[in-house]
Amino acid sequence: MPNSAPQKLGWCRSNGPEADNEVELATMVPAIEDQLMPKRCKHFPGKAHASTAERQRAVAAVVTASVDDGFLTMARTDAITVGGFESATGRTMAYQEVDTR
Repeated sequence: MPNSAPQKLGWCRSNGPEADNEVELATMVPAIEDQLMPKRCKHFPGKAHASTAERQRAVAAVVTASVDDGFLTMARTDAITVGGFESATGRTMAYQEVDTR
């Protein structure tokens, strides 16, 4: 995807009651972002985002490629700083509604 934010892996750890002193539970979760390169912090101007449809295709590709029904995928948006709450909510709902059946 030209000029798109790279797909990257997010690292989540659990040190709670489900992890004992010698074993740390960890999960790798692919994180799909919608901000285009160059990425900017929320307080810097000039942010640009991929279209919702483009990121829906990315979510569908990751979910379709997964080999386990328990596989988690994280899709996130920074659209709230550019388009407001409704824009960000609309994007996240669209990502959730991706049908890969």
